[in-house]
Amino acid sequence: MATERLSMRKTREILRHKWVLGLGYRDVARSVDVSLGGVWLVVDRAKKAGLDWPTVEALDDAALEARVHTRDLQAGLTRPIPDCARIDLERRRVGVTLELLHLEYVEQNPDGYSYSQFCEYYRRWLSRHRLSMRQVYRAGEKGFVDYSGKQPCITDATTGEKTLVELFVAAACGAGDCRTAAPNLAPRKCPGSGLLPNNGGRTMLTEQTMERLKNLRLDVFAAAWAEQQKSPDHASLSFDERLGLLVDAECLHRENRRLGRLLKEAKLRLGQACIENIDYGPKRELDKSVVRQLATCRWVQEHHAVVISGSTGTAKTYLACALAQQACRRGHSALYRRASRLFDELALARADGTYARLLARIARIDVLVIDDWGLAQPRETEKHDLLEILEDRCGNRATIMTSQVDPKHWHQLLGEPTLADAIVDRIINRAHKIALKGPTKRKDETITT
Repeated sequence: MATERLSMRKTREILRHKWVLGLGYRDVARSVDVSLGGVWLVVDRAKKAGLDWPTVEALDDAALEARVHTRDLQAGLTRPIPDCARIDLERRRVGVTLELLHLEYVEQNPDGYSYSQFCEYYRRWLSRHRLSMRQVYRAGEKGFVDYSGKQPCITDATTGEKTLVELFVAAACGAGDCRTAAPNLAPRKCPGSGLLPNNGGRTMLTEQTMERLKNLRLDVFAAAWAEQQKSPDHASLSFDERLGLLVDAECLHRENRRLGRLLKEAKLRLGQACIENIDYGPKRELDKSVVRQLATCRWVQEHHAVVISGSTGTAKTYLACALAQQACRRGHSALYRRASRLFDELALARADGTYARLLARIARIDVLVIDDWGLAQPRETEKHDLLEILEDRCGNRATIMTSQVDPKHWHQLLGEPTLADAIVDRIINRAHKIALKGPTKRKDETITT
C-alpha cells in the first residue's frame, strides 16, 4: 500500500530547513517530524524539477505540488484503474477469487497495478458502494434458505449407485445472530422420497468438539463422552445427568492426578501408610478419637503441630506418614525427612550458598515431617537450623515430629537454655501430643529362609 503524500506545508518546511538553514537530512527529519527517507525523497524531487528556494517561495501550493509530484500524476494516468464494479459482479460466481481476477487484469494490462494495490482499490470501492441495513429479528421468527450452488454426489452404501443432489443451507435467525443448521440434501431423481439422512455433519461436529476438548486438556472428559456415545445405557439419561457424569469423571481424574503428584513430592518413608490401617491395639494406648480428629486435617488448616513420642518399634514413623498421606488426600503438600538427613541437606546448602533458598522451600510445605529427632545430641549448627525451620513454620504451617525422647526431656537434650526455650516453645505449645507404648512391632516380622 502506498504511503500517504506529505502536505505542501511539510514540503515547504523540509526545503526551507535544507536550503535556507543548511541542516543535514537527519536534523531536518527530527525538526519537521518526518522520516529520513521522506526528507530525502522531497529534496531529490525538488532538485530534479530544477527548483530552488526563491522559486519554491514564489509558487503556490497547487503549482508546487504539480512540480514536485509530476511523476506520480503521470504514473497514475498511464496505469488503468481496475473495474471494481465488474470485479464485485464476477466474485459472486462460484470458484472466482481475487487472484484469478487480478491475473485477468494483468493479462489485459501488463503495466497495471500489483495484487496488493489491486485489492486495495477494490476494498475502497466496497467501502463506498456496499451499504448494509441492520434488521433485528426475534428468535425463531424467520428462517432463511439459500442455494449453495454446488451439487454434491451421494453414493449408496449398498448398491453403489451415485446420485447428484442439490445442496441448500437453512439458517434460523435470532436477534442479531444466525445459527446455521445442518444442510438438507434433496435428490433430483426422486423429489417425492423426502430428504436423505445426513450423519456426516454430526460426525464432523463430534470430531471438532473432541479436538477442542483435547486442546483444553479435557482428555478424560472427551474419553468419557466417547464412551457415552457408544453405550446404549446412557441414551435414556437426560442432558444434565450425562453432563454431570462427564464432569465427575474429569474431576475424579484431576484429583487422582494431583494426589499422585503430592505423594510423589512428599517422598514418604512408608508410602503404604494410611489412616484406615492404623493399629489400635490395647497395648499401644492410642486413642482412636484423637486420630479421627487429626484425620479431618483441621490441625493442618490451623497450622498446629503433632509430636509423636515412644520407644523404638512402636510405629511412630507409620503414624506420621499416615497423617501426612491424609493431608495429601485433602489437597495439602507434604515432605518427609529424617532429622539427620534434613540437617545434612542444610549443611550442604550452607556450603554452596543455597541455604536461604532451601529454608524458603521448606517453609512453603504445608506439612513437614521430621522423623527420629533426638537420636543423638544435636550439634550447635543443627540447633540453629531447627530453630530457623520452626520459626518459619510456627503459626504459618503444620509440622509433625517423631522422637524416642519424651518432650519433657527436650530441654535437657538441647542443652543451652536459651535455644532450648525458643525451640520447645515454638513446637510444644501448639502441638497435639501422642505417646505410643507397647512392645516393638518389629518382633512380629518373621524372617523366612
